Amino acid sequence: MVLSDKILFPPCTSEKCTVDEEEKRKVAAVQPCAMTEKCVSACSAYGRVCPCAARIAGHAACEAMQELMKGSKIFKEDERTFVHLDPNDITISEKLGEGGFSNVNRCVVQAGDEAGQEFAVKYLKRKAMVDIHQFKHGAADLAIEAFFLHSLDHPNIVKLHGVSAGKIENNVASGEECGFFIVVDRLFDTLESRIETFRKEQEDYSTNPLIRRGGAYREKQKSNLMERCRIALEIASAIEYLHSKQIIFRDLKPDNIGFDKHGTLKIFDFGLAKELKPELCNQDGRYRLTGNTGSRRYMAPEVAKDCPYDMTVDSYSFGILLWELCSAEKPFYGYSSGKHMQQVVLGGERPKMDSQHTVYWPENLQWIMTRCWSPFPSLRPSFSTISEILMDVLAKKESVPHRLLMHTINEEKHPLEGPVGGFVSLFSRKANRRSTTAGTIDDKSQDSEASAYRRKSWGFGMRR
Repeated sequence: MVLSDKILFPPCTSEKCTVDEEEKRKVAAVQPCAMTEKCVSACSAYGRVCPCAARIAGHAACEAMQELMKGSKIFKEDERTFVHLDPNDITISEKLGEGGFSNVNRCVVQAGDEAGQEFAVKYLKRKAMVDIHQFKHGAADLAIEAFFLHSLDHPNIVKLHGVSAGKIENNVASGEECGFFIVVDRLFDTLESRIETFRKEQEDYSTNPLIRRGGAYREKQKSNLMERCRIALEIASAIEYLHSKQIIFRDLKPDNIGFDKHGTLKIFDFGLAKELKPELCNQDGRYRLTGNTGSRRYMAPEVAKDCPYDMTVDSYSFGILLWELCSAEKPFYGYSSGKHMQQVVLGGERPKMDSQHTVYWPENLQWIMTRCWSPFPSLRPSFSTISEILMDVLAKKESVPHRLLMHTINEEKHPLEGPVGGFVSLFSRKANRRSTTAGTIDDKSQDSEASAYRRKSWGFGMRR
């Protein structure tokens, strides 16, 4: 497009930015040219990747990285520490999955220390690149994800093995479909699908009279619980590591947890993760962050209500996830967003803790669940405490350590403690053990728009 040579777009404020330096100097105080929108619209109508849109997306990726690194204690400003791969260094084969912005394909690295090994390559898909808004968000998300994964090192967090050679913003601005890519661990399964397998096995056991006789059924249930607690412990270990680096995950759910070829659990999708910086902190220790962020089913009340919050929102999500993992049931199944707001966020409803569900659950496991999803953020345990309790469960200890029982709050004196507020009252506390399994199927309403917009796949088929 000839028009693209004359396009004016918002300049980047960074001196290190290499996106169109000459044009940046000329138009620093000029509004974007009207022809930009016309060019972008025309290309989108014809299904083309617009060079104007590509430059704007490159600029968006650059700004996202600047914001990420500003005042950061963990993100480096030098991209040279990345492992860079040319397109010729990888052999891309069949498609493994796709998300809102990206495709994921199987690939084999042909160069470097990991030559011959199989991974997954993630890159912006063409459909997203012809839409200026998706292009901008997708490019920024992929760049942020690259920086997060590059800065983290934990056995239960997906590993970054390389990014496309060259400056990230320039690669995006090239407008090529695989101009900017990241190479990561290939995952073969999700926790979501494993829980579904657990559910089907549980149904088979419960309907087979031969299995239910004697102590075999009881022992099988206890064995299954131990397996699920081991999974939970690995999740807790990964989140504890993130919190030690002042990173809040904000989207803990079965869809964002996978398993590699060795069966090792891996947390992935850092699109909503954020480093907690001092300038965002209020006097009460909570942070001014985006509300209604993540998947509603696992979202802490204070996030759903757009109040300041802290790392304990991950503890809340973990409590809901732990119940789902142990029960093999979907919490708040069929709840619309309105019903979830009224009954869970404002009404204090929580997953069932009746004898049918908890008959094989030790006291300390039940305690950690209910404490994690407390409406009072100050009561929710840290992930070091969560890990400690889960290790006790695996060691077949059933009691809660006395020192942990001492950490209580006078609910009559502080009925509105923290940002939860609203209907957190005597009524809502009594509602904590009410049923959550009734209702019509409306699972899509459980995801916030932001989470749905960032939905990704890591190479094990489409997400549900």
